[in-house]
Amino acid sequence: MWRIRFMALVLVLASFASPGPTHAKTLRIASAFDPQTMDPHAIALLYHSRVAFQVYDSLVHRDEAFKLEPGLALSWQMTSSTVWRFKLRPGVSFHDRSAFTADDAVFSIQRAMAAPSQRAFQLKGVAAARKVDESTLELVTEAPDAVLPEKLTFLPMMSRAWWGQADKTSGRRLGNVREVVFVTIKSDATRLAALASGEVDLVLDPPYQDIARLKADSRITLTQTADIGQQYLAFDQAHDELEFSDVKGRNPFKDLRVRQAVYHAVNVPLIIDKVLRGQAVPTGAFLSPLVEGSPAELDKRLPFDPARAKALLAQAGYPNGFGVTLDCVNVAWRENVCQAAAAMLTQVGIRTTLRSSPTNQFFPRLSQGTGSFLEFGWSASPDAWASLNGLFRTFDRSGLGSFNAGRYSNPKLDALIDAVRVEPDLTRRRAMVTTALRLIGEDLPMIPLYRRTLTWAMAKKVSVVQWPNDAIELRWVQVR
Repeated sequence: MWRIRFMALVLVLASFASPGPTHAKTLRIASAFDPQTMDPHAIALLYHSRVAFQVYDSLVHRDEAFKLEPGLALSWQMTSSTVWRFKLRPGVSFHDRSAFTADDAVFSIQRAMAAPSQRAFQLKGVAAARKVDESTLELVTEAPDAVLPEKLTFLPMMSRAWWGQADKTSGRRLGNVREVVFVTIKSDATRLAALASGEVDLVLDPPYQDIARLKADSRITLTQTADIGQQYLAFDQAHDELEFSDVKGRNPFKDLRVRQAVYHAVNVPLIIDKVLRGQAVPTGAFLSPLVEGSPAELDKRLPFDPARAKALLAQAGYPNGFGVTLDCVNVAWRENVCQAAAAMLTQVGIRTTLRSSPTNQFFPRLSQGTGSFLEFGWSASPDAWASLNGLFRTFDRSGLGSFNAGRYSNPKLDALIDAVRVEPDLTRRRAMVTTALRLIGEDLPMIPLYRRTLTWAMAKKVSVVQWPNDAIELRWVQVR
């Protein structure tokens, strides 16, 4: 079991005013994942963000309803077609008591935009960050950007003089947590045993097979919400030959008919029923309907049809199928889903070997585009551009297609995604997002699978605000 105790949070969280005579508490949170690094710009994974963003703060926050609200920036406005001005919150200091200024904001944004930061993709289109005065920051964009503040959520600010933990001395908070202990417990049974015994107070990823039992446990409270993210199967679209495949000199996944065959071969409703115990909904959309421009009518899946899958493989020149390796992260429920999908694919002739890896091996394979066939998840934001750019834009190292696992490339789609970024009219922007999603649905660079029901299990003494991106915001947590 790997443990980290963030003593910096004692300063960060205790500094806010809390309503009423409640006393500051300690909260112990368990998850199957460790954050891998505490560098806030290094990687862009949920498991990292859950921890690192409790120490570092952003210019723009989200409120209980997941809407934008001021963070380290009190206000913002577009002062010209390509310039946004942000007024910084006064009286904020870092952990060493040095003042947070526009110099630190400029430094942080420049650092996030530079290699090897994985946060660069969300700042694509930002040309420069510049200081106006000690409390005023300007961001210059390459073209008009009507939703720039959306890109600054989960974009941590750091001290230019010292890369330390931040200490906010003013702000809004309704919780009473003074100290947080994050505990990594890989075993599902051990994680729940720790909750039952009082060793931990909150489990962010209770196993699906235990959710019905936990609902009946009088000692436990469950909170649930629909996921704004979802799971996918991604195909290698770049290499002329699939690694470890028994088909040489060809890449079957470059043929749309093969990708359609994969879609028809996987019985997602059955996986949800048997593996996820009903704690998900199947989706045919590539982004959740909670995302601007993703209409509900795109959410319908192609039918499960093994006979159709076999026919498509034969039409594509693979009447006897082919072999492929499916990469999956070694978390119990993800492995179980991958095992079920692999068996279904093998039944139609796509002989699928599962390769399950720890996060520090799997996620580099995804971001570096070295896998042949991958199962992975993505947590979207309400604005679609970051997801479209991160997942579907042609990859290059400037921050385009950073999580385009199969290195898919479509110039028509690229132009549309780039146009979404600079479109100032929000109605036209939503229409362009819908067009892009329809094009993705026709081309199938990935297969959409399902959106989970996010469930957190906690002791009765704990109350939380649950966001649809599965991240916890400690400023609203109450421990009685």
